[in-house]
Amino acid sequence: HSGKLKGRFAISGNAVFLIHGYFAQNMVMEMLWRGLVISLLSSAGEVYCWWINMVSNKQPADLRIFLGTIEIAGYYHSLAASFTDREVYCRQITLAPHPFKYAECSDSPCFVQWVRKISAKRYKTKGRSFVFWFSRGLLWGCESVIRIFLILPWATAKFDVFIFAANSKIVDARFGYWDIALLRLFRKRVIFVFHGSDSRPPYISGTVIHSLETNKSLVNIKELCKKTKKQKEGLRRIEKLAHVVVNNPVYGHFHEMPFVNIMHIGIPFMPAEEDARLTGKSLEKISNCVRILHAPSHRESKGSDIIQASVERLKEKKYQIDYIEIYNLPHSEVIREIQQCDFIIDQIYSDAPMAGFAAEAAYYGKPAIVCGYLPKNQWVEQIPTYYCHPRKLEASIELLINDGNFKKDLGRKAERFVKEQWSAAAVAERYHRIIEGDIPEKWWFDPKNITYLHGWGLPEAKLKETVSSYIRKHGLSALQLDDKPALRDRLLTLVQLP
Repeated sequence: HSGKLKGRFAISGNAVFLIHGYFAQNMVMEMLWRGLVISLLSSAGEVYCWWINMVSNKQPADLRIFLGTIEIAGYYHSLAASFTDREVYCRQITLAPHPFKYAECSDSPCFVQWVRKISAKRYKTKGRSFVFWFSRGLLWGCESVIRIFLILPWATAKFDVFIFAANSKIVDARFGYWDIALLRLFRKRVIFVFHGSDSRPPYISGTVIHSLETNKSLVNIKELCKKTKKQKEGLRRIEKLAHVVVNNPVYGHFHEMPFVNIMHIGIPFMPAEEDARLTGKSLEKISNCVRILHAPSHRESKGSDIIQASVERLKEKKYQIDYIEIYNLPHSEVIREIQQCDFIIDQIYSDAPMAGFAAEAAYYGKPAIVCGYLPKNQWVEQIPTYYCHPRKLEASIELLINDGNFKKDLGRKAERFVKEQWSAAAVAERYHRIIEGDIPEKWWFDPKNITYLHGWGLPEAKLKETVSSYIRKHGLSALQLDDKPALRDRLLTLVQLP
């Protein structure tokens, strides 16, 4: 045993090696030195375990749920609040500040708050110099150490169920997925929930394609191929490690195993206390203008210029319209604007009849116009938004302006839908069934049955142009759809390639 230990005390750096070399000249001193180091390590380990146990402070609940590690459109804040109402101990842990300042858990442990502050500082650090890259790398290193040695042990000791948003994890994905494997080893139930661009093939994702465009609107196909391969590999590993994956068939193309259809689960929305409904004079209309709200997170992908042009043409027809477009504002201000508008226009290239912004508007009884290429199906017909083809946007706006009764009725139906079928409590109940393994057969979806190919955030012409160039340069295998030959052939037909 002594021979195996020789020369392996590098854990404390060069100083340990120097001291070890000095004491190695005397066998007795060497044994004393080794005993001292082992004792110190053992004591440090005991203190560390004691500290983790103290900060964990397990709650006397039958089920302890971890939600994290990012926030998406207030989804996890609402879910956490609903789980708490069910007398289930649930903690939302966000490791990066959200640009729209969604409500977050205020009593997070100090080391979680450290990571959030470091992450905020890291993303604010800009430049191209050596100092920039060194400082950003140093911040990332500090953040990674806290994630691995503090947050992961704490969360493992404290929680029974882990629900991860998109492809977020406790440990940075650049270190692999060993943290998820560790959670499985400790018999924790792991659920991954995807919301769009985190699983959608990059070559049909408007956000990705617009980010890779050059000055001449040409897409960097080589980089697009790298992102596609990375997305596919990440999803494949998550499928193997997670107990359950929740996703939407319209962007679940890369899945190889059945997943739970998120449309059966719903989009929860529970307003924060400061977002309570406005009352009295604050809601009184100050003019006869129709107040239309548009709040894009990404103007190009949401088709904001086209929406604005449609409104301007209606103004030329003498319609009295007060068009409000807000961008990059805190979530509380968005909620305030929703409550003061007549209806909203969400986006014109949507692959869902009701996404986060439309659901928030519905909660306050405001109807939404949503455009996209989805064919008529049970969800388009069941969810009460005005979903139409992008070419019909102007006519749809005109309809809601002229037909006040239709607008009010659509708003009432939307409000009833999100407060009953998609209420935060109802969504939490469905997740509780997933956690318990009580998943109805109709919730499952086989990715081999996917047919939708128009993606999100792109006009059809741009999608065809991008996919055609992508296939010509990298071949069919780069689509990462070899396990779904029928879907791949449909895509070839759509982009008019032989």
